[in-house]
Amino acid sequence: LFSSPLAWSEEILQLLMVWATFLGASALVRRNEHVLIGLLNDRLPAAVAHWNTRIFNIGIVMLCAVAMLFWGLELLPFSRFRSTPMLQIPYYWIHVSIPISAVLMLYHSLVRLITNDRLIADERELAPPEATRDAVTAKE
Repeated sequence: LFSSPLAWSEEILQLLMVWATFLGASALVRRNEHVLIGLLNDRLPAAVAHWNTRIFNIGIVMLCAVAMLFWGLELLPFSRFRSTPMLQIPYYWIHVSIPISAVLMLYHSLVRLITNDRLIADERELAPPEATRDAVTAKE
């Protein structure tokens, strides 16, 4: 193991990089820091921007997560019997990060969808009618 440190460290780094990439993507979805279509949202009225965010930003993330989950699960049976050359770690442990991250991305996207609706409903309930009307006219 320690007689050729570069070979085994490269395998560990590869495993950690794959896990960090996919878990990092799900963390970005959770914090709402992934790539957004913000340029368009800034120019749209508030109600239209809300639906644009829901349909495009959250929807595209969910669509990608479903694709990652589907193809990630299809990849797992093929990687079970292949191992890394030096440490003999099954590639399964590298590739399992894809469906795990996809499930986390779906979960965080669903939470974002639900909380966005609740926040908007709470804002409408708390705001007096004239304040809502004034805010809408000011934005237009």
